Amino acid sequence: MIPFLDWFSRRTGAASSDPKSPQLELLEQARALVREGKQQEALAAYRKIKPKHRTVEGLLEHAELLIDVGDYFGAVSYACEVLAREPDNVKAKAIQRRVTKLEEAERRR
Repeated sequence: MIPFLDWFSRRTGAASSDPKSPQLELLEQARALVREGKQQEALAAYRKIKPKHRTVEGLLEHAELLIDVGDYFGAVSYACEVLAREPDNVKAKAIQRRVTKLEEAERRR
């Protein structure tokens, strides 16, 4: 990358596409932990990713995991963050609907 563009990307908080990026490594670590069924460790890894490096895909994955552990507020919060970036994101809208249904089911109990 051209030095100025590299500096500008870092300065503006653009996500790094560098395969050795610590933020990308955290995302991969979180994904691996989810595959291993280590939800709490995966949540910790997702939380370590700096906000300016969070991708839509990573936010959606984190939201799904939060639903699995019962943190509906957190899941909807990440879905809303995705929708702020991509207003027509189908997955984020599906997460919101899923949480609404789960909360309604819990209230009926």
